[in-house]
Amino acid sequence: MSIELELHCKLKPRVSSIEQLIKPFGWEIWYERGHSSYFFRYESENYESTTGCWLYLQKPDKFSPKGTKIVFQASSPDGRSYEDLEAQNKIIRLLKEKYGGVLFNSQEGTRSYIVNDIAKLSASEKACGFSYISFQRNLQRIRSTLDFNKKQPNLPIKDYESFHHFIDTKIISTNTLIPFLISCFEAFLKDFFVTYVDTNKSIQEKFFNSKEKLSPRDLKDILNKNLSIGQLISNSYKFQNLDSSNAAYNNYLDFDLLKALGKKKKIRKKLYRINNLIREILNFRHKIVHEAYLDSDLNDGVIELYVSCLEMAGKLIVENFLNEKNFKIDLEGTL
Repeated sequence: MSIELELHCKLKPRVSSIEQLIKPFGWEIWYERGHSSYFFRYESENYESTTGCWLYLQKPDKFSPKGTKIVFQASSPDGRSYEDLEAQNKIIRLLKEKYGGVLFNSQEGTRSYIVNDIAKLSASEKACGFSYISFQRNLQRIRSTLDFNKKQPNLPIKDYESFHHFIDTKIISTNTLIPFLISCFEAFLKDFFVTYVDTNKSIQEKFFNSKEKLSPRDLKDILNKNLSIGQLISNSYKFQNLDSSNAAYNNYLDFDLLKALGKKKKIRKKLYRINNLIREILNFRHKIVHEAYLDSDLNDGVIELYVSCLEMAGKLIVENFLNEKNFKIDLEGTL
């Protein structure tokens, strides 16, 4: 749900004057059409913003105080960060100091600024949170693909190995989801690791104080910001391998990945040890990619089980980071 804060003003400054006033604070004009223009602010430095916030120039309505010539409306969508909401309050405060006017807080029905009670997350929490959201959305894409495939007709194609046997095209489409499914999990583990390292100076210092030697090329790339410390370290590990991933997390994040994923969880009314099920998917992926293997018995139900397994794996990582480090990764559940 969006939160709006309005300033009803009896002055009607030129749009160019408004832009000149607010631009130093990170606001950029997004749509320019006289006094129907609007501005946007998104601060990516240190992962300050999660959604950004908007400033709309609007005509007065029947609820505006008499004599109002323009309404400034600052708005932020659901999922806003603490800093986004602060920027929303600050821009209206700045405009009020410059042009005067009457406040209206539609959220609370008062003439006051918005109370900012959003959890203030660290750059590291937000960066890793974005990785988690991306992972969740990729899993949802796979589920959407399964829903789409269910509506498609079965089209048999000739299997030339047997000359007389035909296989369903759905078998191919279902099998080829496995490599993408593992790629989603691999990307999550790697992105999470890289962003965590890159937003934690203590880990970077630990790396530089270790006996690891930097090649001249790596040093040059780091100095030129073509390579981050997290990316450099991640190159030494294989994140499609659970044991290698666990070594990376243990060595640098002080987090036992296999312990977190070693719990039994109920999926579709049956108990599974999550890390064992992940290894099963990994082995399946290896056969498909390197041996062009197709399992004719693989169906949507098995894929849905695998998707639920990796979804549960993500939740376990999030829960354990919260419990062990008070590290809040689930942005959608926190903000």
